Amino acid sequence: MPGGIEITPRDELTRLPLSVLTRRTDFLLSDADYHHHFHPLKSTELGYDDDGKKLPTDNPDYLPGRAVRFSRGQYLPKWLHSNYHEIFVGPELPQTAEEKFTTVVLACAGVVPRQAINLYTPGEYEVVNLSNRQHDFIRRRIYFEGAASAVNRSRKNRLGRFIAEYAISNALGEIIDEAAIRKKAGDFLKPTSEQKRLEAGHYLLMQAVGASVANLIDIHKEAQKEGMIGNTKRKLGEVVLKYFPEYKFPDYYASLEDRLTSLDPSIA
Repeated sequence: MPGGIEITPRDELTRLPLSVLTRRTDFLLSDADYHHHFHPLKSTELGYDDDGKKLPTDNPDYLPGRAVRFSRGQYLPKWLHSNYHEIFVGPELPQTAEEKFTTVVLACAGVVPRQAINLYTPGEYEVVNLSNRQHDFIRRRIYFEGAASAVNRSRKNRLGRFIAEYAISNALGEIIDEAAIRKKAGDFLKPTSEQKRLEAGHYLLMQAVGASVANLIDIHKEAQKEGMIGNTKRKLGEVVLKYFPEYKFPDYYASLEDRLTSLDPSIA
């Protein structure tokens, strides 16, 4: 699709790009497709190099960038999708690993701002406030890439992998000096049984995930208060575990062991 020149408006609280205003009747007029909220596709912030080539999967910038790209999009009538790209080049994209993690978590938590972009007049746009009914209609058509396909689960798995790797790499260092964490780290690295190791690893990953989203809880609560999220009382940590389920925890025990050892070799 041709790219415009305008920067996509973002929500002030969450920094998420605004969705496109749609009505039920819009979908009767044309076919629909998936509009990625984070674009242009070949951006360095989304897992590509300066020449527009996709980074190797072992590049540290690959997974965070792809996770942002996959984390959020909107089911749109093709004519509205076209109107959007005629005007907008894309939103300001998250730059740092922390900004990308924040973006992915809030997107996966189903946060949808209470404003949207009105594109009904070709070549023009305005930002409008959404009624509860309008917001609910739009919110139900926003999801991570691949969520509408029972076959394509790779996107969800990669979102979970990014969340897991971020929690292990960044959050463990913040809690390693807590007595309970150090004890479990010892049980994990020097287990008296395989069951002890599994239990300790589970505990450590749960704590790491909780610590990784701790700074986002207030934003999440404020978004709930402002009506940006559907009727759910799930805590942010519970939402994240939908993408990084507990049965996948053992897949990350090798990374967990490496990180614990690097943080404090005396534990091993």
